[in-house]
Amino acid sequence: MDNREMKQENEAGKRSQKRKRHRMKKKGRLRMVFTILLLILLVLAGGLALFYSFGKSRLKSKTSGMSPQLILEQAAEAEGNQSTEAAAAAEWDEDWIGYNGKVYQYNEDIMTFLIMGIDQSGEVKLQEEGTDGGQADAIFLAVLNPHTHSMKLIGINRDTMTDVDVYSYFGNYVNTTTQQIALQHSYGDGGAKSAEYMVKAVSNLMFQLPISGYCAINMDAVSEINDAVGGVTLTCLEDISTSGSKYHKGISLKKDEEVHLEGDAAFWYVKWRDTKEFESARNRLARQKQYLSAFVDQAKAALKEDMTLPVTMLNQLSKYIITDLSANEITYLASEAVSYTFGSNDIYSLEGETKLGNLNEEFYPDKDALNELIIEVFYEEVVR
Repeated sequence: MDNREMKQENEAGKRSQKRKRHRMKKKGRLRMVFTILLLILLVLAGGLALFYSFGKSRLKSKTSGMSPQLILEQAAEAEGNQSTEAAAAAEWDEDWIGYNGKVYQYNEDIMTFLIMGIDQSGEVKLQEEGTDGGQADAIFLAVLNPHTHSMKLIGINRDTMTDVDVYSYFGNYVNTTTQQIALQHSYGDGGAKSAEYMVKAVSNLMFQLPISGYCAINMDAVSEINDAVGGVTLTCLEDISTSGSKYHKGISLKKDEEVHLEGDAAFWYVKWRDTKEFESARNRLARQKQYLSAFVDQAKAALKEDMTLPVTMLNQLSKYIITDLSANEITYLASEAVSYTFGSNDIYSLEGETKLGNLNEEFYPDKDALNELIIEVFYEEVVR
């Protein structure tokens, strides 16, 4: 076989391989289309109940057998004195607590998720451990109660003073000190480690509260998340004026002005604060709570139109987000949350006092008020 024949044979072989790859790619696309159609049919037929059920069981297993470790003098008195009205005529269950003459039990079916807004620009980028993971400027607990089909939000001041685990540049534990809780995220890698450190810190702050999952979002994603549900309408709580930054255009909003927030306006509404003003973090938290209340209403309306919206948004915004929630867990939560009640009265903040420290403002939560909040949101009265 001469060189010409060999060349022709090689070219024929290449054409054959190209046609084969094209057929395989076409088959791959057809299989994908078929899979999508099958999933749509399963949704219409209710066949994804198993998918939802698996997501539910995974979430339940994360906090099974766990409960807050409240320290209440009234609880000890009620447990130790079986003649009290609260504990009379029944053996004391080890999971019960006594408070204000009543008996309560932790709601083990409740699901609690830590939502964090991180002060980092652009996509999530893993950092060397130390102090470059970014601070958690927005910290919320989203609480879903399947017994009452209701959702509540608990806002945590980023300046809250609590135990923070300090790590070295190499990721080695150094010690635990009292710092602003927002700093805990910075000691990690800006990814899963940082989020897990925050879960521990928030759980400890809330008396070992079980947390079912987390979602950390770089603040740059706020604009896209906001616009994905059609924007948010609210009445501005204070004057906001900023010339903008490299990534976001400036805005000017007036107090008591009704505005429809889109794009950069949404970003600055939840991000901006005047650091020269005392308790600016608390004022920003008030705006964040207001915004989230309006956002949830808008998101629920959008979700009714498109049940796949959470998963679609997660895929589109994955570069900005770190979460330990799987697709089936998110799908289950979306199917549940759309029917849950939620209003402005369902948003809480920790009570306490802000003091001026050596360098920054420091917020000290009221422990008694925190106990009451946890009982109100996470416990149910034992009826006998």
